[in-house]
Amino acid sequence: MRKGAKTIHFDNTELLNVAMKDNKFISLWFGNWESNSDSFNTNYSTQSEADLALCYKLAFYWEKDFKAVGQMFQRSGLYHKKWDELRCKNKIIEKAIEGTISTYKDGF
Repeated sequence: MRKGAKTIHFDNTELLNVAMKDNKFISLWFGNWESNSDSFNTNYSTQSEADLALCYKLAFYWEKDFKAVGQMFQRSGLYHKKWDELRCKNKIIEKAIEGTISTYKDGF
């Protein structure tokens, strides 16, 4: 940590409020992944692709916290029964975390 840098802690509600300013996040959060009419590029060919896209967003906002990403995904409109298959969930979250270069908190 840089000298004089502040450590800022956000709870899930605060982070969700911040994330809700991101139009693509909003579309994915509410389960819109097949939309042909939106301008937020949420027209995915499979729900698995949309799941990964949301996990990337969650990894960004929740600072690559594996547990938080999984918990928040379960609250989203993309949540589905297949998600509960541990192997599927872990693989998608791990891929999103590995591919996330920076996080929301990195800006502070």
